[in-house]
Amino acid sequence: MSLRIRIGIAAAVVILLSPSGAEAGTAQISRIEIIAGNIQTRAVDINAHGQVTGYFTDSLGFNSAFRWHEGSAEILSPLVMPGNAVGEAINDSGDVVGLSTTPSPQGVLWEASNSKPGSLLVGGNSSWAFDLNSQGEIVGSRNSQAIFRGVDQNVVNIGAAFGSAVSLSVAINDSSLVVGRRVLGITTQSFRWSQTSGVESLSGLSEKDSVFAEDLNDSGTIVGWVRREDESTHAVSWEGSRIQLLGELAGSFGSEAYGVNSDGWIVGTTKTTSSSGGDEATLWMPSGSAVALHTLLSPEDASRWTLLAATNINDAGIVIGDGFYRLDDGSMVVRGFIMSIPSPPAGALVLIGLFGSRQIRRR
Repeated sequence: MSLRIRIGIAAAVVILLSPSGAEAGTAQISRIEIIAGNIQTRAVDINAHGQVTGYFTDSLGFNSAFRWHEGSAEILSPLVMPGNAVGEAINDSGDVVGLSTTPSPQGVLWEASNSKPGSLLVGGNSSWAFDLNSQGEIVGSRNSQAIFRGVDQNVVNIGAAFGSAVSLSVAINDSSLVVGRRVLGITTQSFRWSQTSGVESLSGLSEKDSVFAEDLNDSGTIVGWVRREDESTHAVSWEGSRIQLLGELAGSFGSEAYGVNSDGWIVGTTKTTSSSGGDEATLWMPSGSAVALHTLLSPEDASRWTLLAATNINDAGIVIGDGFYRLDDGSMVVRGFIMSIPSPPAGALVLIGLFGSRQIRRR
């Protein structure tokens, strides 16, 4: 799940699914399209059944949360109208958590059977819900401190371990393992937390790195990225206490990992000298080698799409993310995409050679 800030308002929309790329061995990609003057759509999270949550921006600049499945969309209402709402995560039951403004930001839950948010999740002057697992345990922040809310609705203030430092919990798996971040001086550090082990720090490549955990799978593999002292960024993963530097595309000068599935497939973005706009949606295979997602598209789809970032991947190999889409009139719009990846990606070994991907290096 990406941690980019998102805000929104509910409105009646129709979301169209436009399948293409039917050639054998190519990835199948579809766009999430909103009619009637929308500015952009963003796909933020996907569950095992292919349900997606995220947000769209209307012509007035308001953002609205949605729950989408196979071309059908349900708009998720904010706590107050008019107001903003963002879907951050969706579990396999179809429950969505995220943010609604009142006008202060508040973490909310939209249950699978209801498009209206329930009561505030954790209270406080401000809060945000970033993720939930299949049991309904929720993580996020309250009053700028990391929190965990159990199925009994009791809230654990994880951030208390860091004193007055700003902190937040960003992801949780079905084993109730949590990852999050805290601000430490001029750097950001990341941690792993469980009710039995408490807080454990996640190391960077050096002591001076800022460390950004983004997601984890049910095996406990954590993905994210580090920012070095020279401001360069590098996608990484952690297995236990060991950090892995993921492979790079040729021409890369920065990468970030945002999501991981149970098979160890990782998605994110790479900044390259050759990609339009500088960002290239990227897939890392379990070996750590990187593949540019646009190279898996049919020629027709590749002529339409500039894939900027992949935000998550489910266990069926379905990737979601954001990119520029070229309309028939030649204009470019920002749209969320859903992409089914061949397993293994067709021609992946050839692509690795073409793009000069480097194998992971273990610290």
